Amino acid sequence: MCFSAPVSFGASAVIGLTGIATLKSVKKKNEILFAAIPLIFALQQLVEGFLWISFGHEIINPILTFIFNFIAMFGWQIIMPVSIYLLEDKKNLLRRKILLVIIFIAVIHSLFILYIMISHSINASVLYGSIRYNIPNFPLYCGFTSSITYNAVILLSFWISSIKFIKIWGVLLLISSVLAFEFFRLMYFSVWCFFAAVLSILIYLFFKKR
Repeated sequence: MCFSAPVSFGASAVIGLTGIATLKSVKKKNEILFAAIPLIFALQQLVEGFLWISFGHEIINPILTFIFNFIAMFGWQIIMPVSIYLLEDKKNLLRRKILLVIIFIAVIHSLFILYIMISHSINASVLYGSIRYNIPNFPLYCGFTSSITYNAVILLSFWISSIKFIKIWGVLLLISSVLAFEFFRLMYFSVWCFFAAVLSILIYLFFKKR
């Protein structure tokens, strides 16, 4: 998480164990990707934990920074809508078509973000006791537009789903996003990823209940 290495490692361990239990609860192939979300979040928190202790290392720190943001900015945009699309009943043709459109937008925007990350060399720094990720020379208006697109792609896919739990989880993600932006604006991605990682534990309850 953005506060310290021990918090990141602890969160990774708890969420990782929950993720393993979640995957064991899967009964259908189309549920695997959604069930894997906690485990992916655990990996991301593990990476940030090592990132905390890599500051000052000129080779490892940039690599870990890239991996964390690859998952955060590239991975989640595609994983979220695709996993929800796979869960959606095939009878709900309109919802599935809308989700396909969202997935298309997500892929295009993810590739754009990946290009920016590579061409501008994203970096990490400690600010007010937290980790801030920054892309040098990236225009502010482009960053704002990308943030809107990023949030829209992820959150809309949850709200379009016909599954009640996914809709509720989408609302919780929105609340966590607003809180992260309001109170940790400069460290937004780090903090929101942590909030979302904690919320991913609820996915276990979803599969357990089913």
